[in-house]
Order: sequence, then structure tokens, then C-alpha cells
Amino acid sequence: MDLETPSKSLILWEQHLLQAFVLAVVAAVSYFLSLSAHCLFLMLHERAPGKRGRWCRPARILIEKLFIDPASTTLRCFCKSVIVLYADLLSPLRKTFVLHQLSLSTADLSGTELRRDFVTDPAAEDEVYIQAYDRTTLWYDAFWRDGRVYLICPKLMNFLPLIKAAKFMLDGKPAKIARLRSYRRHDIIELESRWCPDEISVTGEDFEVATPVSLTELDRFAGMNAHFTLSLDNDPAWIRDFALFHRKTQGLQAMVLFDNGSTRYPLSTMEDALPDVGLKDFAIVSAPLPYGRVSASNSSRAKFLQVALMNVARLRFLGRARAVLNADIDELV
Repeated sequence: MDLETPSKSLILWEQHLLQAFVLAVVAAVSYFLSLSAHCLFLMLHERAPGKRGRWCRPARILIEKLFIDPASTTLRCFCKSVIVLYADLLSPLRKTFVLHQLSLSTADLSGTELRRDFVTDPAAEDEVYIQAYDRTTLWYDAFWRDGRVYLICPKLMNFLPLIKAAKFMLDGKPAKIARLRSYRRHDIIELESRWCPDEISVTGEDFEVATPVSLTELDRFAGMNAHFTLSLDNDPAWIRDFALFHRKTQGLQAMVLFDNGSTRYPLSTMEDALPDVGLKDFAIVSAPLPYGRVSASNSSRAKFLQVALMNVARLRFLGRARAVLNADIDELV
């Protein structure tokens, strides 16, 4: 981390703070004088009603020019100074403390006896298919957006009637399902909430689970040319080369990488591969979840994670991006 940048920013911040303080004092004094002059004007106006035509209009103009207009100008300068102060204060903080490693708010039922039904007959599948099948995840991620809490779920299957009968709580207050959308390989639950809660919990028959609720990163990647993909143990050099190639050829500005539980290296290794390739921003999202396998009959219905994370990318991260590319790290476009 560059130690010079915070120091320079701190100096600028102190300068704008002093300027804002001086302007606030001047604005307060100016408005006090203008208010006093206006009160004096009204008193004279009431005491000499017959002479209004001689001095009423010139006195009003004099008061406006000497007190009200300068006070208004000073207040506008004060507001501009506060805006500049706010921008200068947040800019270095955003650059210094931006989080590149993020996580999903995942609810898991492995501590209960509940298990998701198989989409095909397990007797017709091999052991690899069974081990890769996600039987316990209730939702992959929980985040708040535009007055609603979104739960991005794998296909609920036999969990659906349990969810409909369960009791949802947002920060300990009851909440109802506002909308439930069902798709081929995933489901989305929406609960109304005017503010972003810290926690969502659900209690049903034979289960109880709670997770944090995340904020979205929509503004962070707004207007950018972005890429996202799901990665597992890809060489960090490949990731770096992918970013460099697409920055030069496609104008790539941001990346969102979902890591599916890499074991060859920690997430920090992926983070270290990207800062100096010329991207404006990037995020590495930990997602060590069962990916699923194609069935013996060549059905992909058990691959819940891929499609669900596409919707996490759309709704939580890249919904306001200028353009979005989805391609594997070994695919150059």
C-alpha cells in the first residue's frame, strides 16, 4: 500500500475542512446580519406607512445587495466546499480499503436430517454424481437490493413446501415471502424489507438456519465492461493473462471471479495476480459449493450452482455494468 497517497489526501482533507468551517462561520454571520436588517426594515415599514413610496423599494434593494445576496453566495460556496470535502475524504478510503475478497451468505442444512431429493434415480448414477450432488444447501446467497432481500437458491425440490410453511425473520422481525420464482435449475425467493437487515433466519419443521444479509456491489461496477466466471484451481498466471488480453482487445475494466473451492492456492494468490493489469476493479468471491455433474442420461439438471451464480452476478454485482462477458479462463474472445 502506497503510504504517500493517504498523507496527501489527509492534507487536502484538512484544507477543505478549514475552508468549510470558515465559510460556515461567514454564512452564519451574514444570515444573522441579513435577518437583523430585514427585521429593521419591517419595523420602519410599519412605523412610517405613509412614506412607503419614497424608501420602501430602495431600502429593500439595499438590504438584498448588502446582506442577503452575499449570504446566499457564501452558503452556496459552503455547500460546494462540503461536497468537495466529502469526495476527497471518500476517494482515498475507497482506494485504500476496497475489499477484493468477498463471500456468499450461504444457508446449509447439513446439521439437520433434511436432504434434497435427487433429480434422477441415484441407483442409475455413479458415485461421482452422487458425491457432487448438492443435497443440503438451502440458499447460495442472501443480499438486499431495492427494498427486497433476495435468496438465490439451488432447485428447492422437496424443500419448497417446507419453505412455504416456514417462518422468516429479518433482524428478529417477522417477514413474508413477497415473490418466489421457480426455474429449471434454481429458485429465487424475495422478501420485502425497506432497509437492509443484518440477518435473515428461517425456522421450519425440523430445521432452523440464519445467515448475514449482504449489500449489493451494483454501484461499484456500474458503467464498466465486466467479466465473470466460475474458477477452480486455475493457474493465477492464466487469470492474469486472460485479464490482460481482454483489457487490450475488448476494453475489459472489471472482473468478478467466483472461486469454487480452489485447493492449490489461497484466494490471496488470485488477488495478487490482478492489481497491476490495468483493471479499474475486481472481486474474488469465495464459493466452495458442490458443482454437480451431468447424469447418466446426459441431463444437466443437477448442476444447480452454475446458473444460480449467474443470477448472483446479475442481481448483486453486475446488474448496472455497461457490458458483461461470461467466459472460462481458458477461453479468449
